[in-house]
Amino acid sequence: MLLLVWFLLLSGFLSPALGDPANHQATLQRSLIVLHVAFVAAPSLIMAVMLTASARQTLLIRRPAWIFVGLAMLLAVVLHPIIVEASQHIQRGIPGQPKWMEDQIKQLLGGGQPLWWQLFLVALLPAVCEELAFRGFILSGLLRRMSPVPAIIVSGFLFGFFHMNPQQLLTATVLGWILGLIATRSGSLLPGILFHFVNNASALLMSNFQGHVETIVHEGQH
Repeated sequence: MLLLVWFLLLSGFLSPALGDPANHQATLQRSLIVLHVAFVAAPSLIMAVMLTASARQTLLIRRPAWIFVGLAMLLAVVLHPIIVEASQHIQRGIPGQPKWMEDQIKQLLGGGQPLWWQLFLVALLPAVCEELAFRGFILSGLLRRMSPVPAIIVSGFLFGFFHMNPQQLLTATVLGWILGLIATRSGSLLPGILFHFVNNASALLMSNFQGHVETIVHEGQH
């Protein structure tokens, strides 16, 4: 997840241990929000305003043709099962996440958090902030220096490495290429934001559904 290592370090290791799980969860969530806004979205917005003639043009803040909006959302739904399957194959050959990291992720979203809040944290917030940075400022800057194909490839690799998780590197890079193509073809950031949101939301909903099924099965065995 976005800046996962940074936010876990800040909220889990550099913060004093909190006895109250609710307080620790709130700290994790605040850290994630601050890091998205302060270290991803804000620098892109500030640099676009200060270093470019038109921040709106650089960040692709314009209304797209509605066909791109619909196609982006449909593409996210169609590709999600393929991405999940590819991720599972990749994870078989790469060591899993450390247990402390898995525990922190569970703590972030656990405790009966409302679905709308979970969607905000893992779908809407990353979609907006990451697209502003990678398909807005970074890709636009690369397109001034190179043709679209290499610009999309480079920005996709940067997007993959940005996640700082070996298990996500390949799939995040491919997603970065798809999002770059959507941005260059539509000329707008909105279709990519919607694709990103639907992809992350699908993963969250699937995870929640599997969790509910496992709970029902476990209760049925007792």
